[in-house]
Amino acid sequence: MKEGSRVRDRREDLRRLFSRVVDTLSRAGKKYAPLKFPTSYRERSIDLIAVGKDGKNAVLRIKSGSRITKEEAEDLRKASLALDSIPIAVSDDPSLYDNIIYEKEGVYLMNERTLDNLYNKPNEIIALYRKGDLYLVVNRDAIKRERARKEMSLGDASYALNLSRKMIYTYEKEGGMVTIETAEKLVNLFGTDAVMSVNHEMIREDFMNKARRKVEADATDVIKEIVEGGEAYKLRKSAPDYIVKGEDVETVIDATSKEFSLRKVVKKVTECVKLSEFAWSNVHLLVTPSRVEVVRDELSTQVSLNKIRLHKIRKSSEG
Repeated sequence: MKEGSRVRDRREDLRRLFSRVVDTLSRAGKKYAPLKFPTSYRERSIDLIAVGKDGKNAVLRIKSGSRITKEEAEDLRKASLALDSIPIAVSDDPSLYDNIIYEKEGVYLMNERTLDNLYNKPNEIIALYRKGDLYLVVNRDAIKRERARKEMSLGDASYALNLSRKMIYTYEKEGGMVTIETAEKLVNLFGTDAVMSVNHEMIREDFMNKARRKVEADATDVIKEIVEGGEAYKLRKSAPDYIVKGEDVETVIDATSKEFSLRKVVKKVTECVKLSEFAWSNVHLLVTPSRVEVVRDELSTQVSLNKIRLHKIRKSSEG
């Protein structure tokens, strides 16, 4: 098979996978918006943003393999922090097992069937794979209830499970995740209700706890002036240049750089406006005074200017 034919087949496979992911999100009652900037698939880091009333939001990348680049991971993590979401990569890589979620670079990688089960089939048992081990979720209420029913002290349970008293106390108070080996011990002593499947809420809590310690907001002075009191997260390979989380979540596009042509600026704005219709309130566009009228005129033919706040930013070269 010729190289060009293989590339076309791969693109078609990705388009079909994208459609199936959208179908999964639709059946889960999600509103979603595709992000198509940069226009080249290889150059962007985010393909979809999905939100819903149940709070099970996601920032998604559709992949043909299981490798997640550092730039993809960074953008997915930052956008997810701003949107109270989880960063998900969905791949058709045949090496990915059903009902296993693989944590890579702080992103949750899975195949399409696992995504469907995560959102639409709550009775499926899903495990998290991290650093060589599989994990399930502790059901703290079941452990506490069964220990009381069996009239076992913490010491009794500790001896029976070969686990520390402190660990069992933590399971009852905070829950958390345990390896498959520990899960088997808990099930043998307290019954099948002692552990649960990994679910969206648990993944979100797990992600937020770690990401807040590792990912720092990175607003410039200009961004802080425009959107007061929010945390700004800079994206490198997506339509928004910043997502700012405050009372509302807003997008910022910095068009003051000469590297962005008028065409690129308009594309970035139209993509962000799409998102603002269901996820965010305003789109802020930073432009130099010399370009503001040209940009405004071009945008007026593409989108409603009511959604856009233009900010004139004078660069040092404009004196």
